[in-house]
Amino acid sequence: MEIRKAYLSEIEELAAIRTEFINSLISSEMTISEEFETNANAYMRKHMADDSMVSWVAVEDGKIVSTAMVCYYELLPIMLNQSGKYGYIYNVYTLPEYRKRGLASQLLNKIKEEAKERQIGQLQLRATEMGKLLYEKLGFELLNREMAYIVI
Repeated sequence: MEIRKAYLSEIEELAAIRTEFINSLISSEMTISEEFETNANAYMRKHMADDSMVSWVAVEDGKIVSTAMVCYYELLPIMLNQSGKYGYIYNVYTLPEYRKRGLASQLLNKIKEEAKERQIGQLQLRATEMGKLLYEKLGFELLNREMAYIVI
């Protein structure tokens, strides 16, 4: 099993895995729109090219079997993150037949190492019930004061 950063040439495969991941989370009445897929693919292509998004992958026999993506950004520094540098982790997903092999842990550890090298002050993610225990084992803590206002 090879653990590495994804190549730009693998965008289509990453997008397909992302779609499979999202489909596993949403109800059967919902569908992913073509516009969503187009926008997500354009985002990945742009931000992988400028290195503000990195996708770590586990590859077996030339096939991506596990992914973890991180988007890097900056905000105004705060006391708990004085660098103001953040990483938001998306799409931690392993194909069902490759689960329970520690692949997600390996990918997340690569993200943690890279974040340290980039002097990122905080990594964030939204945990699914399936992933929550793994994230806690890797040192992630539950935050509960975050709020959002949906503009559109």
